[in-house]
Amino acid sequence: MCMKEQVYQFLRESSYRQYADEVIKLLKPSVRIQPQLEAGLSHSHFGGRPDVPPSFSLPAWDARLYWESQLQETRADQYMAESYRRDRITQLQTKLSQDTVEPLTYLGQIHLRELSSIATTCGLPSDGVLLFFYDLINYPGGYEVSSKGAWRCVYLDATEELAVKPISKNEYKGELFPHCSLSFEEEWMISLPGPELKDVSEDIQYWQRLIEVLKEEFGIRLPTVACSIEHRLLGYDGPMQEPMERLCQLRFNGISGYAKQSPSIEKGVEDWQLLLQIDSDDKVGWEFGDTGRLYFWIRQQDLAKHDFSKIWCEMQCA
Repeated sequence: MCMKEQVYQFLRESSYRQYADEVIKLLKPSVRIQPQLEAGLSHSHFGGRPDVPPSFSLPAWDARLYWESQLQETRADQYMAESYRRDRITQLQTKLSQDTVEPLTYLGQIHLRELSSIATTCGLPSDGVLLFFYDLINYPGGYEVSSKGAWRCVYLDATEELAVKPISKNEYKGELFPHCSLSFEEEWMISLPGPELKDVSEDIQYWQRLIEVLKEEFGIRLPTVACSIEHRLLGYDGPMQEPMERLCQLRFNGISGYAKQSPSIEKGVEDWQLLLQIDSDDKVGWEFGDTGRLYFWIRQQDLAKHDFSKIWCEMQCA
């Protein structure tokens, strides 16, 4: 019996039976990731150098539009100290006068075979490798359309996985972090009900007690914000600021600002699903902003097709 069936049966036989349908709508599988500094415990790892096929091209992006956007914002910012503004303008003009193609920093890779049945439960392929890259030189937060391309998730299928080998130090010019092997644990998650669930009781305290019961009985948990280091695949994100789904939808579709859009654009907000959340972590040598997190997002229809080329990324800090 799968987790959702177990939870549903438990609730239907309890005093919480009226919440059973709503709970099942909110339950999501996820994979908790634990890095260990010991090398060789798994093929999956954070940090270190990427294991890739011989023909693999390390990703880069053209940051020109991003820097031009930053220059325009700096010039228009009336509250910025004048000395800082001058220095910032000079810095950006210098960048724009040079080669604007920036290499993306390698963050880590996940060999999906090591997830076992967890992968397919979450909608991931059962084999192959996911590699994650991000521009750790400029740290685009994902808040602007111009930051598109500053991150990458590359999927190597099972055939390509057989050909991977560690890239040499001479080939990889990016920032190196400690090599940390990864272990994985399946975790089921739930969120507090939102306004879309009209039948849920308005007594949030009662609902929170229900979640405590689910935690005790099944280990189901709420996402955390900043109380602990939390790396995970899929499930619910632990936001440090505002929800990210709508921003992903707008920026992915080339829309600046936050004004209300057409019904088709607004409906697409519901498609976005957390792919990977990684935390600032001394063990790996990561510091995202001010002890922040990186969130890689994917649309559900792209995840179903195992298309990892259409993602959005956001960085948030406490």
